[in-house]
Amino acid sequence: MKGFNILVNRKRIVWVDIAKAIAIILMIVGHEIKNVWICTFIFSFHMPLFFILSGYTSSEINNVKKLKRNIKKLFKNSWLLAALMILLLTFQQWILYKNGGL
Repeated sequence: MKGFNILVNRKRIVWVDIAKAIAIILMIVGHEIKNVWICTFIFSFHMPLFFILSGYTSSEINNVKKLKRNIKKLFKNSWLLAALMILLLTFQQWILYKNGGL
């Protein structure tokens, strides 16, 4: 394949992204399929595969400044979103059920 570069923009590795996408699709299939044997087979490797691939693309944290930056980024991306969702769901419950429910 002429011109094919394994690095898309020096940050993404194409084959890792494809393998992670396959692991995510297998997770969906595993939750939807009713066959116990296929489900057990898929669940035996799809999450370990996803975590291994995620670790493959992680970077080494070798100083306190980088550690603080990563913690700040993780906090913004996950904890603030989770807190916002909890507040919105609490407000929704208060609105819907304040007068005895629907």
